[in-house]
Amino acid sequence: MNFTKEKPKGKLDILCSARVRLRDDQRKLLKDAYNTIRNTNTPEPLAAIGGSTVKTSTAYQINSHLALSDITIRDLINTRESIQIVTVLSLQAALGVEALTKEEVMKAFQGYCDYIFLIGNDGQ
Repeated sequence: MNFTKEKPKGKLDILCSARVRLRDDQRKLLKDAYNTIRNTNTPEPLAAIGGSTVKTSTAYQINSHLALSDITIRDLINTRESIQIVTVLSLQAALGVEALTKEEVMKAFQGYCDYIFLIGNDGQ
C-alpha cells in the first residue's frame, strides 16, 4: 500500500488508529500554547460602578479545526492518560505547535509492525 499526501478517496484496507501517551514536555507545550491563546482572547473585567458589578463571559474556539469546549480541551491536556492521535494532531494544528512529530509516529508504527509480525514466528 502506498501512502500519499492526498486524503484517501475510498476506504482504507487497513485501519491504523492509535492513542498517544503524551510526555511531560509535550503536555507542557500544548498547555502553554493553549493558555497563551486563551489569555489573549479573554477580555479584562469591566470596572465596577458605585457598588454595582458587571459580569462578562467570553465564548471562543481556538480554531475551526477544533470545536471543543474549554473544559474538554483542559481535560484532554491535563488529565487524560492517552489521547486519540487524530485529536492530538488537531489540537496541535489549532494551537500552532508541534508536540508530536510525523517521525515519532512513523517510528512508533514501525515498532508496532515489527512486533505484530513476530506473532506466530516464535520470535525468530
